[in-house]
Amino acid sequence: MYSDIDIAIVVDNPKYKNINTIVDIKLKAEELGLPLEAPIDIKIMTEDEFKEYEGSVYRKVIKIDLEN
Repeated sequence: MYSDIDIAIVVDNPKYKNINTIVDIKLKAEELGLPLEAPIDIKIMTEDEFKEYEGSVYRKVIKIDLEN
């Protein structure tokens, strides 16, 4: 049994706030060994949207820079 896994993805371009991005993330997580049935709650938001919740809802931030 798994606990709910909350993932907030911060994008610099709102065009990435779509179902295709979520599917890509879930497929990559499966490739990395996360079982497909694991309950993942993915939120895609802009930096401004994220700042509204940072520190209250999202207490731990792991930055992954895909540009470098």
